[in-house]
Amino acid sequence: MATDVMPPDDSDDDLDDGGEVVGVLAQRLEQLRDPRWLTGVLDSALAQMAAAPVAVTGHDIEYCKIKPNRDINVAVRARLSAGGAAAVPQLLSCTLYANAEACRLRNPAAGVEPVAAATRARLAAAGLQRPFAVLDDPAMVVHAFPVDPALPGLAPATTVEAMLPLFAARLQDRRRAPRELLLEVLHYKPRRSCAIHYTMDADGGAQPARVYGKLSRDDRGAFHHRLLAAAHAASLRGDGLWQAARPVAWVPEWRLLLQEAVPGRDFRLVFAELTPDQATAAQLERAGSLLDAIARAVHDLQRAPVTDGPTMTFERLLAAQDRNLHYMTGLQPQLAADLAAIRQQAARLAGTIPAGPLVFSHGDFAHGNVLVDGDRVGIIDFDKAGAAEAAYDVAYFLTHMWSFGIRHEKRMPHVVQLCARFRAAYAELAPEVSARRLALYEALDFAAYVLRNFRKQSHQANWLHWARAQVAAAWDRLAVAAGNGVA
Repeated sequence: MATDVMPPDDSDDDLDDGGEVVGVLAQRLEQLRDPRWLTGVLDSALAQMAAAPVAVTGHDIEYCKIKPNRDINVAVRARLSAGGAAAVPQLLSCTLYANAEACRLRNPAAGVEPVAAATRARLAAAGLQRPFAVLDDPAMVVHAFPVDPALPGLAPATTVEAMLPLFAARLQDRRRAPRELLLEVLHYKPRRSCAIHYTMDADGGAQPARVYGKLSRDDRGAFHHRLLAAAHAASLRGDGLWQAARPVAWVPEWRLLLQEAVPGRDFRLVFAELTPDQATAAQLERAGSLLDAIARAVHDLQRAPVTDGPTMTFERLLAAQDRNLHYMTGLQPQLAADLAAIRQQAARLAGTIPAGPLVFSHGDFAHGNVLVDGDRVGIIDFDKAGAAEAAYDVAYFLTHMWSFGIRHEKRMPHVVQLCARFRAAYAELAPEVSARRLALYEALDFAAYVLRNFRKQSHQANWLHWARAQVAAAWDRLAVAAGNGVA
């Protein structure tokens, strides 16, 4: 049964206010946009870590999240070259602070926390004799992957020798013991989580097994395991319109959640392929037919029994972004004011449009969490599943499609057309969900999308342009919610 608690997120409860700290971290965000600055910083860190002089020949920021009154976490994939040799990639976890004192207070065990011999051997093979570095200017601590004090299971979960016997035990009821394992780190969030893709070949001619793992900094994976089990059971009870992953295991000592892969391709990629600047009628029709199938899938999902996840009423979803709005005010005051105005108008309109009953909700129904396999639909990542109005998941999906159009402006006419088709397909299945209520949730999520992502994406040069376009889209949907626009 759904609870009155919002789903756990990546926020911290011990953030401190301080204008000076905000100013320094805002400066660091600006500097992160300068590749030369970051290269110099990494050079300084690697001088402490490498066994011999190495040069940073390039780097990519794969993850960045700001805790505005405390620090910035960054995952950097650096390309390192020693003695003119070919560059090799090395993932680095970097946390930047406002000053050296804060850095050392937050990392009292830097350099003394135990590192397993096998992990040290992995780092030594990459030319690193120390797994960490601490800098004073900029104030920063750096760890070499897979060393992460907040993710004690990261090293074993990314080691074939540790994972093969685990899978042999967990999968023995379905296929013979795996004899070969390949693993790929998909998304690493320093001190927060890591997603890993495992592919196993088995004896006896069985098809390769594919499993996804997610490491967490706490025990939330146990809760997510229960949500996944409920979603998988719901998909089996449905009309065959969608499928969810089968849970494999929750490994508490590593805080690792394992689930079997769902067949299909990421709908984001498929949607991008079907909507080029000069899309053909056939391509757009194919995209539309897939959206019809996704509308049927989410409608079927909403008929499943409600899980024990959070209760996500409109009011709670609105309040969930209060703190992010407060933080944004210190870094982007005009944007924060625009978003506050949208939220105030949405709150006012919410009382004038009848709400629908709470149903099973995915909670994060972005187009990246939808897979397509021919005409079959797979839905993944039920970490935030719970109870919400039916309009919530549908609006969430629409705002992510629209955001794609913002980032690819020449494709926006296609996006407009296909968003309208998705709304119409869903409305035919669920006429009880009013167009005005759906538009209200779209406006809410356009604003929430900016507030969720400013702490993770605002280091990117084009982020502010994207955010302002989201604001404009939110006002358009509010006009529909008020009865003054085109649904």
